[in-house]
Amino acid sequence: MKCAIKLSDAVSTVSHTYAKEIKEFNGRGMESVLNSRQDDVYGILNGIDYDYWNPSTDKNIKENYSKDSLQGKALCKADLQKICGFEIKKDAYMLGCLSRLDEQKGFDIIIDAFYKLTNADMQFKVAAFFDYNESLARKIYADYDAFKI
Repeated sequence: MKCAIKLSDAVSTVSHTYAKEIKEFNGRGMESVLNSRQDDVYGILNGIDYDYWNPSTDKNIKENYSKDSLQGKALCKADLQKICGFEIKKDAYMLGCLSRLDEQKGFDIIIDAFYKLTNADMQFKVAAFFDYNESLARKIYADYDAFKI
């Protein structure tokens, strides 16, 4: 890794914040090497290509829908509930997340929030998938009610 950082034309990360973090404290031992290339370390905000991941044209989801007509979203949500092994309930609130399981991704905050909601009338179920599956990722992006970034 050290050689790659030293010999590269530039170093890019998933965000401006992460570029700063790896130079200061989260560089896994490479902070000094990254700081020696400070002007060449960039953060490019990761995000979603709205044309490519568009629920109005996506062939991977159960039914297409758009911001102007959410009619197909209920079928999409039911499809994802089925894939995840959940009871199919149109009123169940679904939180979607596509992420690596890393401390810096904020899962501790989500867990704390759920503990605080233990007296609320809610159910909490988790489905985890550990392989790369773009078709499933498209369903998760298109079918959830809220999304954890």
